[in-house]
Amino acid sequence: HEENFAYVYNRVLFLGINLVGGLVHDANEWQQRHRANLNWIDGQYQVKQNDFDYMVILAHADPRIQTNRDFFDVLFPRVKSNYTSKEVIFVHRNLGGQPWLNQPSYNDIPNLRVIVAKGSVWPPMRVQVDPATDRVAVDQ
Repeated sequence: HEENFAYVYNRVLFLGINLVGGLVHDANEWQQRHRANLNWIDGQYQVKQNDFDYMVILAHADPRIQTNRDFFDVLFPRVKSNYTSKEVIFVHRNLGGQPWLNQPSYNDIPNLRVIVAKGSVWPPMRVQVDPATDRVAVDQ
């Protein structure tokens, strides 16, 4: 998808993907987009794997939303089995009233951290990733 973006900065690979929550208006398009996003993430990983230590995936959808289950049921095992040499941080907006969260070892996957940004608030969330010190700091 042309709206996705990727860049490496200070040994951190940033990926922005079109992954939303909400109503599914076209199930075929939804599934195709999920497959395309998974393929695109894997392609970026393969091409840039020698250039980064952390991979930050930015999206809108919560991993607990059932309509995105087919995406996360592939991504999370891939992080656990295929991306083991990298730390993966998945950042998404919250569903509404919940506070921001920083969840290391999400789903018992040691190299996966899920960060939930509280939406519609100011200031925005600040996430700092420092591969040199192996530190991730989150504040909102």
